[in-house]
Amino acid sequence: MTGSLCANFLSRNDSSEKPLTISVWDKGRGAGGRMSTSRCPGGALSCSADLGAQYFTPMHHVSGPGAINKHWTPEKTEFHKSIFEELLDAGVLRAMDGRIDGDDYDYAKQKTKSKETSISQADAKSAVNDELKHFVAVNGSSAVVKHFLKEALNTKVDFNETIESLTVTEDKKRWCVKTKEGKSEEFPCVILTMPVPQILQLQGDIRDLISSPGCEDVKAKLEKVVYSSRYALAAWFGPEVTLDMTWCAKYYNDDPCIRYVAIDAKKRGVQNEVTGSSIVIHTSVPFGLKHLEDDVNQVKELILAQMVKRIPELKDQTPVNVKCQRWRYSQVYKRYQDSPGCVMLSSSPLLLLAGDAFVEASRFDGCVDSALAVTNCIKHQTNHGINY
Repeated sequence: MTGSLCANFLSRNDSSEKPLTISVWDKGRGAGGRMSTSRCPGGALSCSADLGAQYFTPMHHVSGPGAINKHWTPEKTEFHKSIFEELLDAGVLRAMDGRIDGDDYDYAKQKTKSKETSISQADAKSAVNDELKHFVAVNGSSAVVKHFLKEALNTKVDFNETIESLTVTEDKKRWCVKTKEGKSEEFPCVILTMPVPQILQLQGDIRDLISSPGCEDVKAKLEKVVYSSRYALAAWFGPEVTLDMTWCAKYYNDDPCIRYVAIDAKKRGVQNEVTGSSIVIHTSVPFGLKHLEDDVNQVKELILAQMVKRIPELKDQTPVNVKCQRWRYSQVYKRYQDSPGCVMLSSSPLLLLAGDAFVEASRFDGCVDSALAVTNCIKHQTNHGINY
């Protein structure tokens, strides 16, 4: 998410005579990262499932001593609001009007006329800066990442590219970036938005830089960043299976395996009787840590068995297909100290570290803040005329 926002913000706010050209390299097969959306394997059903982020909660209207936005300026609040309005205008997001059991939000505050009435896009926009809490991506969470990449000018995206090393060129003016797949290219500026442990595993001059005198504090702070680990499972069912629960998603606080369940199409407000449906399960962090190195297929069976216990309606139903995703790096558990938004490892050639590990909260708003920090840093370090 942070990578797509960086590309978008940088390209949209570039006022230089020679426009920036941006390359985005992603090790995945498609856009999304931890906002992954998967279609039913084999194409047996047309419905999809969010295996990563489930919904979006705007924080610019949340007030109080414990709010993450307690120090936000009016300008920053307005900018965050505009991001959600952009996604609503583009039809990427819609108000979430389904019930989430086990959530601590008072749904009586939602601006719906009744529990059975859906919120219109116009009402959703007016509620962005008020009391409405959750939004969902109609076509899956990965559509949010795709939107910002699509709207990023002069941006080329390459998938299936896993960065392996960063080395400074002989003239000390560029970074030579190489991938495990054999791709190599030079850039005057590099922004790394992968999880911090993967940054620390990179080879080349970046490793020496992190370990060099003067970077001891940065290295120590990077090594203290910790992510939670969990599994996500999607089970697809044919149209003959009726999933008519009163909720679209549910949290379990007392289960040794399952933390969260969603009826994915119902959560997004697109459920119908033709395309089939999918159940999405996110495990608890303790379960994820306990089974982190286990065979994924064995973990899948454990989750499916627990799913039937928690949702007895599925006892005699066989999924058309099942996908189990191991998230070694899920949400940030311990963030980078002082939450700077981004960290500049090198000013020449420019090398920045960014992502939700460098902000106050591991959520969508945090990714926005990190991308803003990157944009402002590049504005001050280069002559590209980026303005905000």
